[in-house]
Amino acid sequence: MRIVVIGERQLITAEAEPSPEILCKIVGGYPEALSVQGSGHVRGYCDDSGILKGQPPNVLATLFCRRTGSIGDREVLVGTVALTGGDGAGGYADCPDWVLRDLEELVPHARALGDLPTARPN
Repeated sequence: MRIVVIGERQLITAEAEPSPEILCKIVGGYPEALSVQGSGHVRGYCDDSGILKGQPPNVLATLFCRRTGSIGDREVLVGTVALTGGDGAGGYADCPDWVLRDLEELVPHARALGDLPTARPN
């Protein structure tokens, strides 16, 4: 399944079967679930101890989650964020295409704020 990974200075897609173990490897710690709003089912995950570990702000993921109303204007996501789709019944699905379109649209804004992804989604 397609997972979108928003890391420090990179935006990539990966094909993997989501599981707690895989998500742990992607985000670098225990995956804390984010409730991502928007059309279609989307699940987000970040390291639940990212702030304590001193992980850098993830400007692109923060802008995306603010745009979807998933986090407030004063909240900032840190570290790597993974986005997957949801099947509406508690299972995983491919990350929806609209997520990639929104992220690509936000890249110039993130760049202006100092978080420049170096790779575009596959």
